[in-house]
Amino acid sequence: MDEINQAIVDLKDEGYDWQTVYTIVKGDYPHLDLSEPAIRGRYYRHSSAHQSSSVPDIYGVQARESVSVDKAIARAKAQWRETLIERERRKRQAVTFSGEGPQCIMFMADSHAGSAGVNYDRLFEEADMIGNTPNTSVVYVGDLVDQFVLQSMSQIRFHTSLTVPEEWAIARGLLELLAHKIVVTVAGNHDNWTNMLVGIDYFKDIVSQMSPDALYGMHEVLFHLKVGNAEWRIKARHKWRGVSIHNPTLGIERAARLDGDFDIGVGGHTHTAGLCRPFVSAGKTGWAVLCGSPKEEDDFADYLGLPKSNESITVPLVFTPENSIIAFQTVEDASKFMWSNHYERNAAKGRAGVTGRQTETSLDSS
Repeated sequence: MDEINQAIVDLKDEGYDWQTVYTIVKGDYPHLDLSEPAIRGRYYRHSSAHQSSSVPDIYGVQARESVSVDKAIARAKAQWRETLIERERRKRQAVTFSGEGPQCIMFMADSHAGSAGVNYDRLFEEADMIGNTPNTSVVYVGDLVDQFVLQSMSQIRFHTSLTVPEEWAIARGLLELLAHKIVVTVAGNHDNWTNMLVGIDYFKDIVSQMSPDALYGMHEVLFHLKVGNAEWRIKARHKWRGVSIHNPTLGIERAARLDGDFDIGVGGHTHTAGLCRPFVSAGKTGWAVLCGSPKEEDDFADYLGLPKSNESITVPLVFTPENSIIAFQTVEDASKFMWSNHYERNAAKGRAGVTGRQTETSLDSS
């Protein structure tokens, strides 16, 4: 490049006009495709007359600086190591109940706080009952709020009666009833819209305030449920890939056969039914749990012509230390069962205590 610069300076110093200089330089160096301003600029930068001009000292972030390749690779490798550590932690995730007796897991989803079509009386009645039932926990799988905040959904936002802050206030009230029960949370597509829009995972933020120890996943949580010596692998997602008008849990069953990494699959999103059903996967019995929704009036479902949902919202399953699963149709039935079991176990402990004291008394007497 010094050769080209010197040639331009020599031509101009010899008295050639600029047009002649352009013609000669472009003819001698066609591969560079130099423009006329580029040729003039090279002359100004390299001629002796301009070299004698004062050159300032410049300090700061200069244009010549570029991203360090080595530093970028080092940061990328460090980030990947952190990803591997998190992946291994997710593989070992567990919810463990070491005490005696069965544990009831209430699977919930699609509260859609803020929607005018939600039966809020029933939603909060069930939440209150769950919050007051012993040995009961909650796995929540998404769409806590309605929040149509994306620009593409502005026409829906125009027809909602509650503001987004009011929707989250309702959601907070619901979580306050269930905070001590929530063990697993998965965000739904409605919850994730704030993340898509402004990069803020508000669903995770509000759960961390209420139930900081709960497992969390933006899309899914795979965990081991341990009750005594019994153990199940559970995968909870808001939405599963694969739909069928003939089988509402097709997506869960399909994933069980393809992935083979869970015994119980839990989902929501469809608003078509609250149900739990066994299925066969590779010679083993799996369970598909599909949560219902308290959104009883749904214009979008009517628009699509979706079938009406059944009467179930929350899906309760009782897991026993003997490796059994008991499914219930309603929260009320599951709550009665857990209270009955609670009283029976306490009564048994009381009888054992009395027997123990009688034995000690008889020994003292002897």
